[in-house]
Amino acid sequence: MSPGAQAARHSGADRVARKAARASRVKPARVARRTTGRQAVRLAASRPSKPKAFIRPRRIVSPGADPILALPRLRARRSRIVFGVMGGAGDVVPPAIDAKMEVIGARIAQRGHVTLTGACPGLPESAARGARAEGGLTVGVSSYSSLQEHVDSGSPTDFDVLKLTELPLVQRGEDRPNYMGREIDNITHSDVIIIAGGRSGTLGELAIALEERRPIGVLTGTGGIADIVKEIVDASTKAGKPPGAPVIYDSNPARLVARLEQAHRQMQKKGGRRGPLGDGFRVRK
Repeated sequence: MSPGAQAARHSGADRVARKAARASRVKPARVARRTTGRQAVRLAASRPSKPKAFIRPRRIVSPGADPILALPRLRARRSRIVFGVMGGAGDVVPPAIDAKMEVIGARIAQRGHVTLTGACPGLPESAARGARAEGGLTVGVSSYSSLQEHVDSGSPTDFDVLKLTELPLVQRGEDRPNYMGREIDNITHSDVIIIAGGRSGTLGELAIALEERRPIGVLTGTGGIADIVKEIVDASTKAGKPPGAPVIYDSNPARLVARLEQAHRQMQKKGGRRGPLGDGFRVRK
């Protein structure tokens, strides 16, 4: 092969290599914006794990404060919906579910709303990551009374607002996280709730959300508590206490966010604010 042919061959190979390298460089924000189904799952599976870096919350509020009022852009506060994303905590998240949770956070942000979580690793952190990638507002409710305790526990800190909590009076002075108190705060400060996966803590949040008549969206197929919500709701209904707000089941994360937004808007038209609709409310079958 002549030197000129060899140079042309090598230059062609170089162009292919450069093109492949550019295609592999996908920014997180573009992933959340352009992917929702199988493609998002593939990208999440191929994403290398990185060590967590400490990022100080933009604002930290005390246990008695309302974290929603501490968010920026207060002029738009009335039109925002606070999506409380509740799910299983833990350091290992299956790639397929991680991708779906990122889509949930991204869609919440794209629709101009707020993502609130229990400021723990796992499924809630995946949703918060998706919201941040789209420039959305995030709130974390810690189960600790100080930032140092929260950091030492290995919990995420990258939130617009991090709310601290403290143990109730009967437990004050004990050396333990405020898990149950955080469950109450999570639901109290949320307009609608999303349940994904989950264990006993998520079960507690589900019970509080039902009691407080929050619209609930269940991301089906994520295991844990999410897979038995329908049985719990049916059992409560048969026992004489049906839910006072819609409970929506959907395996599509983007569609679930849209349906919850619609449910909240319908509640507002009926005069409900932040959940309660009154005894006259009936859920459509």
